[in-house]
Amino acid sequence: MTFLTLYKKELFFEKMTFLYWSVGLSLMIFFSMMAYPIMKSSAQDLSIFMEAMPKSLLALFGMHGLDLSSAQGFYGIIYFYGLLGATLYGATLGVRLLGKEEALKTTEFLFTKPKKRGHILGEKLLAGLTLLTAFGVVLHGASYLSFFVFANEELLHGVLLRETLSLFFLSLFFFSLGFFASSLFHKEKQASSLTLSMTLGTFLLGIVYDLLGEPVFLSYLTPYRYFPVQELTEGGGLSLPHLMLLMVFTAFFFASSSKVYGARDLRAS
Repeated sequence: MTFLTLYKKELFFEKMTFLYWSVGLSLMIFFSMMAYPIMKSSAQDLSIFMEAMPKSLLALFGMHGLDLSSAQGFYGIIYFYGLLGATLYGATLGVRLLGKEEALKTTEFLFTKPKKRGHILGEKLLAGLTLLTAFGVVLHGASYLSFFVFANEELLHGVLLRETLSLFFLSLFFFSLGFFASSLFHKEKQASSLTLSMTLGTFLLGIVYDLLGEPVFLSYLTPYRYFPVQELTEGGGLSLPHLMLLMVFTAFFFASSSKVYGARDLRAS
């Protein structure tokens, strides 16, 4: 096999899934921001409506603590759901990249080539990092374009960049989780079920975290609240302790994936 052949093949095989997710979320961001000029014109009525809404509904729909009369606050709701979509893409991508060979029954063929398992896993990991980086760039471009068209005077480049970085780091974390889950199970369905359960479970835990008044004991258990959208929209930076913790967990899952997958028996059926 030539240099980075598997890497290039993974990018080729994943191109359509990448397009579906990136185009879909980009359109969601753009068309959602279309509503901002209308919302801004009725800011007073909106404030009264927000005050009357139960806290549980505000948390459920991503409006907790956001000022919807500003473009950044309104975008915070879009970011809330865009983040869920990005992490789901990252999680399923991690499962697919590592579980693909057994799903396609090509493990025996692939691992009889003159490459070590670590090298093969490295190329798959590199393909995943490339796709997630491109995914973040596309979503950032869609967000920038939506601000430029519908709220150009309120565009804050630094805030938008920090939101994109938080989305990238969180999608990378869930990608590593999917990668690790796929190393544990021979069947992709089992790995996918575990990964999606943990992804959606921590997302729901984030809503519980908001409803309980942001208790400290839950703050480290839900990655979705490592970089609170309210703080990001108000110009706050990424929390360094949470970022470091996220990177430690991500590195742990990648290292564990290599160790577990390298030691397990391969099955072609």
